[in-house]
Amino acid sequence: MTMQDNYKIVEVFLKEKNIEYYMNHPFSKFSRFNVGGNIDLYIVVKKISEFLELANFLYNNVIDYFVMGDTSKVIVSDNGYRGIIVSLEGEFEAFEFLEDGVLKSNSSAILERLSHEARIRNFSGLEFVALVNTRIGAAIYDKFESFGISLLNFVKSITLFNKQDCTVMELTKDEYLALTDKERRFIIILSSVLVLEKDTPESIDNRIDWFRYIRGSVVPTDVSIGPVFEDFYDVKAYEMVERVGGLDMRFGAMIWHKRFPNYIINEFLYDDMNKDKCKAEDVINLIEDTRKKIEQHYDFNPQINIVLLS
Repeated sequence: MTMQDNYKIVEVFLKEKNIEYYMNHPFSKFSRFNVGGNIDLYIVVKKISEFLELANFLYNNVIDYFVMGDTSKVIVSDNGYRGIIVSLEGEFEAFEFLEDGVLKSNSSAILERLSHEARIRNFSGLEFVALVNTRIGAAIYDKFESFGISLLNFVKSITLFNKQDCTVMELTKDEYLALTDKERRFIIILSSVLVLEKDTPESIDNRIDWFRYIRGSVVPTDVSIGPVFEDFYDVKAYEMVERVGGLDMRFGAMIWHKRFPNYIINEFLYDDMNKDKCKAEDVINLIEDTRKKIEQHYDFNPQINIVLLS
């Protein structure tokens, strides 16, 4: 059976279930970075039950798919993506705070929003993500850490879906951390439970102000792709990029951020006259050329955080 046959089968299912989808749709419309070719099939799922039903359908028909996490870490080739992308929205963005400091959050809730809502309720713990525009599921999957604080410090349990055998399971934080890289490739985080602590509004506000001030010095607030490379033991990723001449490199409209050299900036992002010059290929070439220079200089191959779909 061809991919086109698969798409027809899936399209019939989506129409029957009244699930939103787009055929041959440009990824640039969904990316804040405004690059990327057409996606064969882009599905927007707004209910957890709908996702589980869709996932079971795809599993039974042996059709693969990619679940979108953090769009700042995904690049679709200019030639497009021959496959299915699923975006988890609607109900996946929901969360609930309980009186005892427990936060129940579905995977697509944004960390910045959760930090704000925790502050309103005088719950402390999420001050360090006050300016982080990342989905909590993607952050947990990537073991997000900032200012020496790990988001996983506050996680009690995680509910996930396993693509390999189409099962849903709830794991403790320790059980989640024990998963191998191979096992993690097949999981999709559905929700999580975090435990926060009560504190005074003044103390929480002081920490938020401090983290916001410091974050403005270490992470760009403008639209960018990154962080691209992982630190390697005591060698910081931004140091690698600087050391190999990254700040002088350019591919099309794509350059390394001058203040934050582990992030890529699209110089023509807000330039309507030159938007047609914004290419995913240039992002890929900039990353790959820099990676090769880092490998030559440091004698190791740096790990890349960006997912390329082609």
